[in-house]
Amino acid sequence: DVAINNFPESLEKLNLNMCEKILAFNINHLVNLREIYCDSSAITDTAINTMPVSLKRIDSRSCKNISDFNINHLVNLKEIYCSRSSITDSAINNFPASLERIDLSVCENISDFDISHLVNLKEIDCSLSGVTNSAINIFPDFLERINLRGCQNISDFNISHLVNLKQINYIEYDPNDGDEYESLGEEWDLEEDYDDDDSIIDELW
Repeated sequence: DVAINNFPESLEKLNLNMCEKILAFNINHLVNLREIYCDSSAITDTAINTMPVSLKRIDSRSCKNISDFNINHLVNLKEIYCSRSSITDSAINNFPASLERIDLSVCENISDFDISHLVNLKEIDCSLSGVTNSAINIFPDFLERINLRGCQNISDFNISHLVNLKQINYIEYDPNDGDEYESLGEEWDLEEDYDDDDSIIDELW
């Protein structure tokens, strides 16, 4: 944490993937930071709560030490990836209205979150998560893509208000069928982007 706290404010992209010794660092002074990648790291709510306003993208996939963080101050944030993390409804309820893409796939601790205030949201991935009918019923009006594959807690939700919706993935599966589980990941042309340092950034679809 001490090393990270002293990073120069000129930084625009920060990769902390797989860092197991980071916890409650403070990078609020990194006023030029646009992207941060913390995939499978030990990052905590405290660190996320003090992230700089300049951020446009957060990758916190497979982060098990996050749950109730609050990022409503990140008014420039466009994308957040929380797949396989311990994120909760309370954290999602405080997402900033600037968000355009959210990944909550395989998040088991979510259920009745409210994102009706996310008026800029275009895509959300809730596949294999604990999302419920009540959460889906109040999805924001301008959504274009929804992924609900393998969600066991949904049945008679109502999305008739989503007049801009272009694509929805709603597939049931048997959690005991390993082959079927693997095939879900190929259902919608999951793409991989390579950033400047050749690390792989998995996209939602």
